[in-house]
Amino acid sequence: MKAQRTRWIPSTTTKTHEAPDIPAVVYWYGEKSAAGYGGRRTKPDFHYQFRSPERRAEYTEEYFKGLRALADWKREEKHKRDEFAHDLKVGDIFYESWGYEQTNITWYQVTRIVSDKSVEIRPIGRHIESGEGLSSMAGYSTPIPDHFTGPPVIKRVQPGNYLSSKYGCTSLWDGKPKYCSWYH
Repeated sequence: MKAQRTRWIPSTTTKTHEAPDIPAVVYWYGEKSAAGYGGRRTKPDFHYQFRSPERRAEYTEEYFKGLRALADWKREEKHKRDEFAHDLKVGDIFYESWGYEQTNITWYQVTRIVSDKSVEIRPIGRHIESGEGLSSMAGYSTPIPDHFTGPPVIKRVQPGNYLSSKYGCTSLWDGKPKYCSWYH
């Protein structure tokens, strides 16, 4: 059984500030101290002693204003995601650029439209050409369409026609060769 943590509430709280439109509370205690909690968090978002009671009041208002702005942004982003419908088609090619000391390019091809929010993709082969002026361990990668190298995977399409991936984000290919490097 997991122990429940509780919020620390100052025993000398002189005033409690709550906003009716957001789940947050700020406890004022002492002459110039305050602790603020957002949501159901048990650790305070802030726990400060201010220069003056006036600055404490200003900061409390700024804190609530910031939480309102964050809530508005989250609501707007959710609305964008809900309203988004991709315009991808079977045969579209995506690439993923990843790596630390080398740059790897992984290619994918859309093989089926699952819904207006999801597609099925499969990894495909690549062709690498050495680039003029590049080292012997660098070049440019291009996809080999319909040369599948792995099983299909269903992915949710993000606004802007991006797909999430293990290493970050997979982008729709613009038709240009992509830089890659390797070590042997």
